[in-house]
Amino acid sequence: MVAIPTFALLGPAGSAVASAECARPMVYGCGITWGKWLGLTPEPAKAFDRLSLDRIRAMGGTNVPANLAWIDIEPHPGEFHWDYVDHQVAEARRRGLEIFAYTGLTPDWALPANAPKKPGIGYRFPPDERFIPQFEEFFTRLARRYRGRVRYYEFWNEPNGCSWINDNCANGHMAASYVPWLQRWYRAMKQGDPDCVLAIGGLDYHQGVKNGWRYIEDVYKAGGGPFFDAVAIHPYGSPLHWEAIDDAYAVLLRHGNGDRCLWLNEYGWNTSDERRKSECLKTVLTALAGPRYAMVFQASYLVLTDLPGTDDRTGHDYGLCARDRRRGTITARPSYTQFRRIAHAAAGAGQEQTPRPVSPFRTGSPPARSPVPPGFMLWFAAPGCDPGGNGDDMGPPTAVRRKWMDRAGVNTATFTISWADTEPKPPINGRHKFDFSRVRPSRWVRKHPYIIAKLHFFDNPWAGVFRFKDIPRYNRRLAEWAEAACRFARERYGVTLFQTGGNERDLVAPETYRPHFPDWHFFYMDPVKAVHRGMKKAGADNRLIIGNLCYSDREHISALYDAGAKGYFEVLAIHAYGPRGVYVDMDQIIESHQEVAARGDPDIPILVTEGWSCFPLPDSIDKDQAFRRGPRPYTSREVEHYRQTVLDGWRNLTTLRPGQYDPSWLLGARYFVLNDHWGGRHWQDRAKPKFDEKGRLIGFNLDGYWIATRDPNWVKPFLRPWGLIDIEGRPKGDVVERFPPYIPLHSLRARLEAKLSEVPYHPRRKDWTAPEATAGQPYTVSVEFLNLEQTPMTGLLFSVGEKTAADWPGGYAFAFVNGQLQRPVPPANAHKIRAERLGPPPPDMVGPGQKVRLTYRIVFSPDLAGHTDRGWRKRVRPYVDLWYVWRGRPYHTDAWLPRVVVRAPKTQNPGRSTDKRGP
Repeated sequence: MVAIPTFALLGPAGSAVASAECARPMVYGCGITWGKWLGLTPEPAKAFDRLSLDRIRAMGGTNVPANLAWIDIEPHPGEFHWDYVDHQVAEARRRGLEIFAYTGLTPDWALPANAPKKPGIGYRFPPDERFIPQFEEFFTRLARRYRGRVRYYEFWNEPNGCSWINDNCANGHMAASYVPWLQRWYRAMKQGDPDCVLAIGGLDYHQGVKNGWRYIEDVYKAGGGPFFDAVAIHPYGSPLHWEAIDDAYAVLLRHGNGDRCLWLNEYGWNTSDERRKSECLKTVLTALAGPRYAMVFQASYLVLTDLPGTDDRTGHDYGLCARDRRRGTITARPSYTQFRRIAHAAAGAGQEQTPRPVSPFRTGSPPARSPVPPGFMLWFAAPGCDPGGNGDDMGPPTAVRRKWMDRAGVNTATFTISWADTEPKPPINGRHKFDFSRVRPSRWVRKHPYIIAKLHFFDNPWAGVFRFKDIPRYNRRLAEWAEAACRFARERYGVTLFQTGGNERDLVAPETYRPHFPDWHFFYMDPVKAVHRGMKKAGADNRLIIGNLCYSDREHISALYDAGAKGYFEVLAIHAYGPRGVYVDMDQIIESHQEVAARGDPDIPILVTEGWSCFPLPDSIDKDQAFRRGPRPYTSREVEHYRQTVLDGWRNLTTLRPGQYDPSWLLGARYFVLNDHWGGRHWQDRAKPKFDEKGRLIGFNLDGYWIATRDPNWVKPFLRPWGLIDIEGRPKGDVVERFPPYIPLHSLRARLEAKLSEVPYHPRRKDWTAPEATAGQPYTVSVEFLNLEQTPMTGLLFSVGEKTAADWPGGYAFAFVNGQLQRPVPPANAHKIRAERLGPPPPDMVGPGQKVRLTYRIVFSPDLAGHTDRGWRKRVRPYVDLWYVWRGRPYHTDAWLPRVVVRAPKTQNPGRSTDKRGP
């Protein structure tokens, strides 16, 4: 488990962090000879790639290139081959490596007539201008597809050398012809991903090129200044062409663009003299990591293994490793060992094989909060009308709520467009009369980088009259309104992201939609399709968010697809509430992604609109009765509860879990909620109670939702103490000001030393599988923890088990006694997964760069064997939890083991325990 994801890096463009502070980790990059270019068949090629990436990661590499060439992806018009590119991106990200992608290379069908049709030359030409629309469409599609997974791109490769129009490698004077295509590429890429960082293609600037900087100057002269965020150069030299770095950066400074860093995405030495290669590596990497070259954001040694044309047995060129493509092996050379030594020493990890995660921070005091990943939407639910208002919820004044959101790392805001408000009367003779004059998102909303327009259609009185009497007419009118509303929001405010469908509609009472629809998902999707059709007419690149389900396992997402969701949404919103120690249910996110991927939509992102929250609250935070006598302060232990919920949720959402969870699946997350609020003030007026045959209360129908409860006070007003600020607008500690929180750099990994069989966990879905463990059988778990900060971590407390209500710290408050972290001991039978540590206990303190290794024996309780829930086999995930203190504050982290189903041993009946004590 790596605490800070690689996509949390702040790039040189648009960053408030000085380049000197963000550049250092990225100088430890290395190129890769992809198996496809070695002539290997698909599966051996991919296996070779995975091995190469493993070697790069093991030597402390932080980034790799990827080949996203137009000629490979769209070899024929409209025919897209994404498989190998998807493979490059996924495998690099799975290993925590940042990707710097190369784009360019025109397919034959788009070349101009005068381009030479011979290998190695033709594809280097820019396209014929007849194919400008196809060029722009391709790169918009490319950026959109890899948004959140790939951030850094360069346009072309050595356009001043051998790769632009003139085939005699003398193109240093041709920037004027490069710039128009650069402008088109830049606009197209930014349309697909506004957060991508785009560089001028890696310029040939080796030691023999004395005035390579002139090409950059010519780009400015031709009007290209606003159309790049960084400059990539290839300063080959002995050991490096240092003047190229200084001269290239001097051009940026002259034009006032000193915030645009340099990428050295190729350098290296074609030699079999490993001693010389190692010495050059030491000189270059040491210099680039120092303050003298702070303008260098990224550097990448040319290639891990030798170039494709080099013979495996007799050749030896740039590679840090030798290879045998027939056997699929890679053998380290002394230069590889030198790179690893330098990279690990710089990461503070000595000679450890596990490299330090990429981090945007230098040593010294930690930042107040973590950077928000590029393209990640982050905001708060902030319920409540101003005091004196008449809504269901009342909280601190709007100005106070906005003040605290401004002081946090929020980048997203929403506003609502209501059908009832904007078309209060039905069309006359088929002619609509829309009035959007009152739809005025505030200046505060409009200042945010990301804006969602919510399309609300449930409360339109005239349309509701024939909602179920004439469903086609209703949907036709709804689509027409949606088109007008989306066009208004797009043209007036630039909004292209919309949300509809209501909130938690999987809880709608059946009598609301029957007999017109067989179940909730058909009732839900029917109007959503109409809204989507209208939205797309208003703009082909508009995107619709649907879902907002109360629970989001595979069955719920599958139900949406069964009701026709495919093709009618671009973002899936879920409410993934989770247990203590998690505070957002990651398994719901995983299952949601699994199902959209299984339905052919792997690129549909997930938006956590609720679920990252303070729930479950500890028993001590029952403020309702206390508040009725006047507000009382929160205790330090209660404040710590809120801090831990933010820490745990953010760490889980942004941590790559190889083979299980990838943060790139997320479009963003909303914390629920910013503020305490007085809720449900008018529910008791609208709720309709329902009683059984004996006159006992069984629930309420509230605004069409069914609330099953026997508590008559459920619909009465009550205080919701869920916020990070209280109802008076006072912060609970410094949680809001440190939002999102900084997570100390560390690595925690766990491995179950067993190969488990995959079996179905759903009786009707044989393709829904999980690993199967046996109750009562001991399994070995290996644990490894590495401190990657510059200061010690103390008070380490490890445990192994599942997340339960009995988990320490009981949902809140790490207890400090005389400066020491205390741990209550749960009952012996609290967990259904029992663990025993093998070997000595861990140390109380782990210093910078130090590693702790532990071994546990775990046993699954027979109580779990054969257990089913709604016909599903119950799945349980073992966790390795670690509590520790860093810089005087307590933290929690965990590592995941496989989520398994449990079977009974052959000598025991399922579901019956013969050992009440556990192992």
